[in-house]
Amino acid sequence: MPVNITQYQEEIDALNQQAAALRSEKPQEALPFALEALKLSQGGPFAATSYTQGVAESLTNLAFAYNRLGKREQAFSWAMDALDLYESHKELAVPPTVYLTLGSIYMALSEYAEALTYYYRALYQAQQQADRYHEASVLNHIGIIYNRLGDFSQVIEVSNQALALYRQLGDRGGQATIYNNQAMAYFALKAYDNALEHAQRALKVAEEIGHIRLTTSIHATIGEIYSEVETFDKAEHHLQISRVLAQENQIAYIEMYSQLMLGKVRNQQQQPEEALPFLHAALAKAKEISVREDTAVCYEVIAQSYKLLGDFEQALVHFEAYHHIQHEIFNEESDQRLRNLQVVHQTRTAQQEAEIYQLRNVALHQEIADRQRVEEALQEANAQLQRQNEELDAYAHTVAHDLKQPLTAVAMYADMITQYGDQLEENQRRQTLLQMKRASERAVRIVDELLLLATIRHKEIELRPLDMPAILQNVQQRLAPLFMEHNVSLTLSTHWPSALGYAPWIEEVWANYLTNAVKYGGQPPTIICGAETLTNRNVKFWVKDNGQGLSESTQNRLFTPFNQLDKEGSEGYGLGLSIVKRIITRLGGNVGMESTPGAGSRFYFTLPT
Repeated sequence: MPVNITQYQEEIDALNQQAAALRSEKPQEALPFALEALKLSQGGPFAATSYTQGVAESLTNLAFAYNRLGKREQAFSWAMDALDLYESHKELAVPPTVYLTLGSIYMALSEYAEALTYYYRALYQAQQQADRYHEASVLNHIGIIYNRLGDFSQVIEVSNQALALYRQLGDRGGQATIYNNQAMAYFALKAYDNALEHAQRALKVAEEIGHIRLTTSIHATIGEIYSEVETFDKAEHHLQISRVLAQENQIAYIEMYSQLMLGKVRNQQQQPEEALPFLHAALAKAKEISVREDTAVCYEVIAQSYKLLGDFEQALVHFEAYHHIQHEIFNEESDQRLRNLQVVHQTRTAQQEAEIYQLRNVALHQEIADRQRVEEALQEANAQLQRQNEELDAYAHTVAHDLKQPLTAVAMYADMITQYGDQLEENQRRQTLLQMKRASERAVRIVDELLLLATIRHKEIELRPLDMPAILQNVQQRLAPLFMEHNVSLTLSTHWPSALGYAPWIEEVWANYLTNAVKYGGQPPTIICGAETLTNRNVKFWVKDNGQGLSESTQNRLFTPFNQLDKEGSEGYGLGLSIVKRIITRLGGNVGMESTPGAGSRFYFTLPT
């Protein structure tokens, strides 16, 4: 009996429709439908050639549902698979949901530049597909980012655009979401009456339409507003409702947040013993869903509770845990700091690119005169983008001189001494001061690296013969504390072929390669540095370590912008391999590496003679 392909496709489409209907409010229930759709799309009559549309839609549903459940790694993987599939099959239009999901993941990770890039792609797709619902949803998310950036005038402008679309659609849930976002913006402005008015308006609509997730979130918002104005009975009332609804409906983040706020409210009322059960529950949930910034906040508030109880030992333990996470977050983001500080520039760029795409689309359907007008507009937009790119180097200098975030660690250690100085032993105080010194030195290094990044591209330099032994001697002096700490065995070649370059930049290249060899080498690290003359008369300089070597997937990520080999537990040198590549390319050479798992790695760079 012949297989009815159409019937199979209809069954898969129905499963995906069920998953799409459930993924927002009941993501856990959506997963089985999406997984079954994915299985059927790649098996049975589709074993040889998959049902592409069914696969793409099921991947999209899985990404959206996992993101709703707070499982970002799975969500990101499914979303990227969906995007790759859509982009490789041009007959399928990328749904705004894919870009929206990726934007939401990056927003949750506080990577606002990447989030905005995907949100503007989602906005463009929604406008092209006349999908006003997703257009409004994307505008809502963009407003949330502006809220986090503190640009509240933009929050109001963008949210009003979204509100108008939701009203046209008759979407009361969307309207309630916008009211809630506006409430949070007013809250940030300390306009508490306006914040409470918008939040209560949002709650009324959400309850009328039976939107559980939104109702849960709004109760938390109202509870936070009441706690700020010290109306504690009402704050606890709304936060308890939020906590119970979140537990009943498996809304993990809001469950964590409502318990954290309940703990804060009890601390405000000088009731630390009653605060601690809520705070420890919040901490466990924050760890479970991997929200490290909120995990750090939980540790900080728990430390405050123990301090109120007079248990300074436990207070110090939790305060140090808070600081440790904050320090880790800072270190992991150090390579991306410049990019994140350029978020406003990238926002404008994303907007310009979206406008350019729209103009190009119009140009295809206009008369000759209209096409001329569009072309002029495109040229002006491109010229403006070019001017903005040319300003980036100057912007890097501004960032370097205005950089304040690295001083957070210094402030936290100072706070530790201020709060717990009397309870710290002499050795603990000395260690704390040493950490403050290291944090301040870290800030200086970041400034130096930002300035170097800004100058590599355009600084006029003259290539001169390099005194490589002298350069390496300078590098050894710089890294002497690191070498001593890790008991490094360093062997240098006695023969260094003559090569041309710029000594200050080559010193940075050696420093980066040697630092990585220490961090990722063996225990203890055994490092060999050498050089050889190539057949093309270039000189190849190299650093060989005795580490475990790198996998193929890791090798593929080397020398890419803002990438660090191993962020876990690694303070990082800060000057990434991407900048090494930029330096050597500017000097007319190449970079690369050779590695065999279990047999160490050899990083090299070449220079002309």
